[in-house]
Amino acid sequence: MPKSISKKWSTLKIVKVFSVPFIAVIVLALYFIQHSKIYSFNQAEIVNDNGILYLNTAKDVRFVGKEKCYSCHGAISNDYKHAEMAHSFEILTPKIIVEKYPQAKPVYDEKNNYYYRMFKKDDKYFQEEYRLDEKGNVIHRIVKEAEYSVGSGNNLRMYFFEVNGMFYQLPLTWNAYKQTWVLSPGYKENKNLRFSRFAAKKCMNCHSAYLKEKPNSIDRFEKPFVLGIGCERCHGPGELHIKEKNNSLGKIPANALTIVNPTKLSSKRQLSICMQCHLEGKAWVLQNEDGWFDFRAGELLSNNRSVYYPKVTKTEAIEVGDSPQRLMLSKCFTESKGKLVCFTCHDVHKSIKTFSIQHYNDKCLSCHKTEKLNTIKVFKHNESLNCVSCHMNRTGISNTLHGVSLTDHWIRKYAYKSVINWDIIRHIEKQPTIELVPEIDKNDNSKDMRKGIAYLEYYKEYDHRTVYLDSAITYLEKGIKQNSESGRAFFVLGEVYYEKQRFQAAVRNINTAIKIHPDYSEAYFLLGRIYRRTGQFDLAVKAFIKCTQLKPQQASYLEMLGISLFENKEFNKAEKIFSKSLIIDNNNPYVFFTLGNIYALAYNKAEQAIDYYKKALALDPDIPNGYLNLGNSYALLNKLDDALISYKRQISNNPKSVLALTNLGRLYQVMGNVKLGKKYLMQAIKADPKAQAASIYLKQIK
Repeated sequence: MPKSISKKWSTLKIVKVFSVPFIAVIVLALYFIQHSKIYSFNQAEIVNDNGILYLNTAKDVRFVGKEKCYSCHGAISNDYKHAEMAHSFEILTPKIIVEKYPQAKPVYDEKNNYYYRMFKKDDKYFQEEYRLDEKGNVIHRIVKEAEYSVGSGNNLRMYFFEVNGMFYQLPLTWNAYKQTWVLSPGYKENKNLRFSRFAAKKCMNCHSAYLKEKPNSIDRFEKPFVLGIGCERCHGPGELHIKEKNNSLGKIPANALTIVNPTKLSSKRQLSICMQCHLEGKAWVLQNEDGWFDFRAGELLSNNRSVYYPKVTKTEAIEVGDSPQRLMLSKCFTESKGKLVCFTCHDVHKSIKTFSIQHYNDKCLSCHKTEKLNTIKVFKHNESLNCVSCHMNRTGISNTLHGVSLTDHWIRKYAYKSVINWDIIRHIEKQPTIELVPEIDKNDNSKDMRKGIAYLEYYKEYDHRTVYLDSAITYLEKGIKQNSESGRAFFVLGEVYYEKQRFQAAVRNINTAIKIHPDYSEAYFLLGRIYRRTGQFDLAVKAFIKCTQLKPQQASYLEMLGISLFENKEFNKAEKIFSKSLIIDNNNPYVFFTLGNIYALAYNKAEQAIDYYKKALALDPDIPNGYLNLGNSYALLNKLDDALISYKRQISNNPKSVLALTNLGRLYQVMGNVKLGKKYLMQAIKADPKAQAASIYLKQIK
C-alpha cells in the first residue's frame, strides 16, 4: 500500500477512535446544560391556585392544536373524537353527515317569498335559495357551498361558507330532534339575513378554537383555521407541556404544572372553564375590549368578562346558555360548598349518548343516600327511578326557541311541575322591564362602565325599549366619573346617544374617545355614519377615510367610504374604493348597486350599469329600487321589453313604487298601449296623489 494511502487510513482511524467519545461528551454536556437550566417565568402573570402554579396560563404560551395532544393521549382522544364538543365547528364532509338527503321538500319563507333547499353533489353540500313567479318559473336563484358545519347534530346543525377569512351563515339549519330542515335561528323570528350574517369573534369564541384575527380588519381570521373545541380550551395551551415531556423545558418548581387538569382546580376555576361558553346571559362585556381570545383554562372568568342576567329569575324561561346560572340557583349547589360542579356529572371527553340514567342516578345518590330517601313519605323513592326526570325539568321541543331540547339545571323538588313558557322569551317586549345584575364581574373602577355597556347590548340584542338606553347612560356617566381616561366608555356613550338620535351628544362623546385613543377605528366609523345620516357627506368621507387607514382590509369600512364618496359626487374615487372592497369581499349587493348608479348617472354608460345592477339583484332581488334602476337603464338603450320586465319586477316587490308605476305607464304610452299606460299611471297617482310626473303623463293621454 502506498505510504500516502496508509497515512490517510491511519488518520481516519484516529479520527474515528476519538470522535465517538467526543460526540458522547457533547451529548452529555448538552444534557446537563439542558437539565441544569431553570425555566424562567413571571409569577405575577400565571395562575396560583391553592399553591399550585399553572405555568401555561401565561399569555405568551402558545397553543399547539389538538392533534399534538392526540399523539400521546390515544385512548382519551379516541373517546373525545365522538364527543359533542369535538364537533362544534368542522369541515362538512360525508363522514360526519347526520342529515337526511335528499331533502323531502323545500323550506318556504312566506314572509320574504324565498324557498330553500340543501343538496349534495360530488361529496360536497350546497344550499340553494330561489324565488318563483306567479306561473311557477324560477326568477331568482343563489347557490352557496356549505363548507363548514356548526353543532354536534344532537340539537341543531348550522352551516357556513367562508370568504377571505370571514365565515357567513347559511339560511337553512338541520333540526336533529324533528329530523327536518328549518330556517336558521333568528331568521324566522327576527329577520331573514339570508347570506349576510357573519360569525363575529364572540361566536367563534365558543364554537371553535381560538383563531388569529387579521390585523388590518375585524372578524376576519387567518388561515390555516384551527377548527372545533379542542383539548386546550379546558386544559390551556400545550406548548410548555410538550417541552416538559421532551425534556427541553428545563427545571420547574416542585409546585408548578405545565398543563391544567380541570378536576384539580378550585371550584370557581372549574366552573369558569365551563362558563366561558355555557354562561351566555343577557349581555357579555369584556374587561379588555379586544380580549375575546384571552381567557385561559385555570383563570377566573371574571378576569376576562362580566356576564349579566335579569335580577329576577323566572322558572319558566330557559335559554341555551343558562345551564351554569340555573345550577347555581339550586340548593344542591349552594349546600355542596363547592363540591358540585359541572364535572361532577359530565365527562366532556365522551359523548353524552354514552351515559345511562343510572350514571346520573349514581351521582345524585352519592350525596342523597338511599336510606334517607326511603324515609320520604310524600313519594316513594327507589334506585330504579330517574332522578333527572323529576328534579331537572326537560323542555321538550313543542314550545322551545328553534325547536331545541334542553335540560333545566335548576335542581329542585318539584321541577317536573313547572311549565316551560317560551313566550316570555319570544315576546320579551310584553314583559315588565328588567334590571340587569352581574352573575360574573370584577370589582374595579370600570364595573359601572361595563354595566352601562351591558344595557346597550341588551337593548340591541333583545329589547328595543328606550328605558334601557337611559340605564346605559346612567351607568356610563358613573363609569366616566370613576375613570375619565376610558375611551371605550366615551365611545359607547356616543353609541347610546346615536341610538337615541341625539347626534350632537354622540359626536361630542365619540370625539372624546378619539382624543384618548387616536387609533380607535370603530369610533371613526360610527362618526362617519352619524355625519352621513345627518347629510354632512364631506365630514363623513373624512371619518371613513381615517378608519380605512387604520383598518385597510375592513370591507365594511371601504364600502361605506365608497357610498359616501358617491353621495358626495366624487364618483371616480368611489369606484376605486369599491374595487378595493370587492377584492376582500364581493357579497355586498349595495356595492354593485352603487357602482351601477355611478355608471348610469355619472358616466352615462347604461350597458355597464346594467351589468352592475344585475350583480346587485342576483345577491338581493329586493334591494330598494334595484329593478327600477335596471329598467331605466334598459329604457335608455331602447331595450323596451327588458325595461317592461324590470319595472314589473319592481312593482311585484313593492306595489306602491310610484316611480316604477309611473315609468311603466309612460313606457306603455310610448309603445302605443294607451290602456295599460293609463292603468299604471292612475295606480301611481293612487299610491301618491302628489305624483307630479304621473299626472303630467296622464293628462297627455287624455
